[in-house]
Amino acid sequence: MRKIIFVAVICVFVSLFGVSTAKADMWDVTGTWDINVEYLGVDYAETLILTQVGTEITGVSLNVVPPAGGSAFTVISGSVIGNSVVILADHDATPLVVRMDGEIAPDGSSISGTWADVTPGTRTGTWESTGGNAVLVPVPGAVLLGMLGLSLAGVKLRKHA
Repeated sequence: MRKIIFVAVICVFVSLFGVSTAKADMWDVTGTWDINVEYLGVDYAETLILTQVGTEITGVSLNVVPPAGGSAFTVISGSVIGNSVVILADHDATPLVVRMDGEIAPDGSSISGTWADVTPGTRTGTWESTGGNAVLVPVPGAVLLGMLGLSLAGVKLRKHA
């Protein structure tokens, strides 16, 4: 009988608060990011304006050093998983798509990584933020049963006649 009550309490707890094996916090990169994009030893200043919903990213890249120094891109997709950021950006004037992979610093103060043409093209380089900040936000309902030492493994429900 105690096992049935225990399982019922756990089921109510899980339905109210949810269960996740992921960390209880996640990074949010929404906002304006000044970035430095390096290609063939030349640095290009850009500005990314990102919007994040859940783990998905969209946004735009604006040229902030006219007339040379960058181009307008639209962020067509992206994600934030753990400390990793992936951004796919479409060059507005051509069929070029660029992929940017980055890592958020432990304090959220910067993102840095590599970029490469996806199609068409073969260019590669590095990038790093020079302004902007990721915010660590709690994930609602993320409860780690393991932290509480709870497990449903081995609990059998029996029908009593």
